Amino acid sequence: MTSAHLLIVDDDRALAQMLRLDFQELGYRVSLAGSCRQACQILAETRFDLLLLDYHLGDGKGSQLLAMCHDHQPELPIILSSGETEHQGLGSIGGRRYRFVPKPAGARTLDRLFRELRRL
Repeated sequence: MTSAHLLIVDDDRALAQMLRLDFQELGYRVSLAGSCRQACQILAETRFDLLLLDYHLGDGKGSQLLAMCHDHQPELPIILSSGETEHQGLGSIGGRRYRFVPKPAGARTLDRLFRELRRL
């Protein structure tokens, strides 16, 4: 069990709610954002232990948030997720490391990946 605080940024409300419940069952504290704008506001006010970020959001790309996350929390482990699968594995944008995971990915798989990222 973990008590890590996770921010899920996804404009698919049903998916975000499902992941929230699944991560809460694993012991996470979970906050949700449905857009880049909302995520920026939340990230500016709150420190998180982990970030699950959708690549395609209604008002921008999740990759745009990576630089902001680096400015506010350079050590924050990030998983970038999308239905597109061409960017799987570890990556870097603007010096910010992240893991790319294709959707759909369940909370248990993501939990394992977050644990791996925290060890890097």
